[in-house]
Amino acid sequence: DDIRMELNNTGVKTFSINPEPPEDPARIPITEESKRGVKDPMSAILLRVRGTGHPLSEDACRAASSVFDGRLRYDVVLEYRRMDQVKAEKGYQGPSVVCGVRFTPVAGHNPERKAVKYIASQNQIEVWLVPIGATRFLVPFRVTSPTPVGMASIEARDFVVHPQPIP
Repeated sequence: DDIRMELNNTGVKTFSINPEPPEDPARIPITEESKRGVKDPMSAILLRVRGTGHPLSEDACRAASSVFDGRLRYDVVLEYRRMDQVKAEKGYQGPSVVCGVRFTPVAGHNPERKAVKYIASQNQIEVWLVPIGATRFLVPFRVTSPTPVGMASIEARDFVVHPQPIP
């Protein structure tokens, strides 16, 4: 699929998808309202921790994002679970903050689909967040989620940051 989006500070400015999704009368339609105040999936995983405290704290998990991926509009809400240690084969090793992840579909989905019901009902999805260098930005190092056939896990093998000089 070819999905193109241009976003600005209010939401989706332009959008196209090719091929168009098949008609499904049970699908909750994507409206102009559902495309306001959203992030794309790549921007949504970059988490800026506000305040002046340590970015790796419970506060990091007090976050929510409205996301539009071209097909679905959904909300992702984080909640603090625990602190943990991680170690990449190359690069980062150290503390991470582990957040629970709640997925709530908003539009573009068929609410009767088993897959949608399954992921929306999960309370065991977790993300391990680590800092990008000495910034207040955190990104996922590991994500785990139950699936119908067992637990899935995605983890960074290399996590290397190359700071750029400030001009």
